[in-house]
Amino acid sequence: MTHTDYTKLMLNIEDENIYFNENCLEIVNIKGAKTKVFHGYLTYNPDYCPKCGCVNNSFDDIIKWNWKRNCKIKITKACGYNTLLILDKQRFLCKHCNKTFTASTNVVNFHKQISNDTNLNIRLELMEKGSEKEIVTYLINTDKTLYADYQLYQGLDNAINIRDKNLFFKIVNNNLNNKIISKKSKKALKTFKEMKQYIDNSFDYEYSNGIVEGINNVIKQIKHTACGYKKFTHLKARVMLIKGLYNPIIQN
Repeated sequence: MTHTDYTKLMLNIEDENIYFNENCLEIVNIKGAKTKVFHGYLTYNPDYCPKCGCVNNSFDDIIKWNWKRNCKIKITKACGYNTLLILDKQRFLCKHCNKTFTASTNVVNFHKQISNDTNLNIRLELMEKGSEKEIVTYLINTDKTLYADYQLYQGLDNAINIRDKNLFFKIVNNNLNNKIISKKSKKALKTFKEMKQYIDNSFDYEYSNGIVEGINNVIKQIKHTACGYKKFTHLKARVMLIKGLYNPIIQN
C-alpha cells in the first residue's frame, strides 16, 4: 500500500482522486485544542464540462487550469484528535464555453466545510439525545468559543432581568480581554462600554423609545415593500391599516 492509501484508510476517505504527500501531517493548536491537519490534493480528468455539458475527449475540450488552494474540510476525529483536511482542488477550463470549474469529491458537498461522514455522525449523535435541552447542551460543549459566548450571554441576560447594572458592567469589564470568546462578542462588549451612559439610563428608568423605533421600522418596511408611494396619504393609510388604527369594515 502507498502512503496515500494508508492515509485515506485512516481517515475513511474512499475517493480515488485524492492524494497525499509523504509529509502531509502536522499537529497544530487551534482554539486551544490540538488538531491533526492533513494536507492533500484532488485532481482527475473530468468526463465532461458541468457548465455546458461538452464531453472531454482530448486536450481540445478541457484542460487543467491552476488550483483552488487550501479548502478546509472538517472530518471525523482521528485517534481522539480534532482533524482537519486542507485540500487543494484542481481547476479546469472548458475550451468550448470558456468557463472554469473546480474538481468535486464525495468527501464533502459543494460549498461545504464539514465532511459528509462528520455531518452524518453529528446527526446520529443528536438522534440519541432526548430533549432539546440535551441537544443544546451537547452542541455548546463541542466548541470552547461557543461555550464561552453562551456563558457570557447568559450572564448579561441575567443582569438585565434582575436590573443590576453593576453586575452587567462587571461582566463586560471582566470579559474584554477574554481570549476565548469570539471577535463579535468582544466587539459587542466594547460597544456596551462606549454606550455606558445610555445603558445606565435604561437600568435606572422605565422609559424607552423601543415602541417608537418599532413603529419606525414597520413604516420603513412598508415603504421598502411597495418601492415607495405616490402620495403621503396612501402611505399613511397603509400604516394605519397594518397597525390596526383604522378598519374600513368597522367604520362602515
